[in-house]
Amino acid sequence: MNSRQFARDLVRHSHEWAQQYVVQEYGRIRASLRSEGLIEWCRSFMWREYMVGVHVTAKTLALLPDADQDLKLMLTTQIVEEWKHSQIFAERARALGGDGDLKHYAPTPGDWELYHWTYRWTHPVELATALQCTGEVMITTMFRLLVDPRRVLLDGETAEAIRSQILRDDDQALQSLVDPETARSLREEVIPDEGQHIRFGRLILERHATTDALQQMALRVQQEKMAALRTSHGQLVDRVLSLEG
Repeated sequence: MNSRQFARDLVRHSHEWAQQYVVQEYGRIRASLRSEGLIEWCRSFMWREYMVGVHVTAKTLALLPDADQDLKLMLTTQIVEEWKHSQIFAERARALGGDGDLKHYAPTPGDWELYHWTYRWTHPVELATALQCTGEVMITTMFRLLVDPRRVLLDGETAEAIRSQILRDDDQALQSLVDPETARSLREEVIPDEGQHIRFGRLILERHATTDALQQMALRVQQEKMAALRTSHGQLVDRVLSLEG
């Protein structure tokens, strides 16, 4: 397949999967997070934005050929933004009464699962598929749901499987699932960057996923990353709900 069409199809598949998965998983959060669960969620993303976002992007940048200076510059921008996101979540954790020091965070098995199945790859096509074209698609959908659950319903299909997860005659389920300041940070300082990062990954695939072998490799990585996201985020939601009581 033409690499441009392949890249767009792969990202579209990630969007379709994320739409279903995020509503099913994060739809378990039935009311706004306000206590230890929200702090834990912020601290986990403080770590993930650094360990996954910064590290994997830096590895991709180092593996790209020297001729790809335009892509390298894009990824440099992403590294800066991933660190900014980590600091945003650290600041929110501190403001909510938690420990926002990255050095003090003890990664969970789910955190390491996500890191392993994003960082382990050795080709730019694999890394871009795992991070930008699959993982960042999923977390952008998740951030949008947390800020405004109605956004996911309005943007996506209104299949009964989705509607039953969010609505269930529960008015609170249509309110922001995070506090106003966290919602503002996500909406204004994180989500716009994530959309750009998805584009960066798509451009890497358009340029480098040019053979059937590389395209099949990318599809295998996408499935592995989706499985890791299910494990990692399932465990995170379990932990958040247990702390919220």
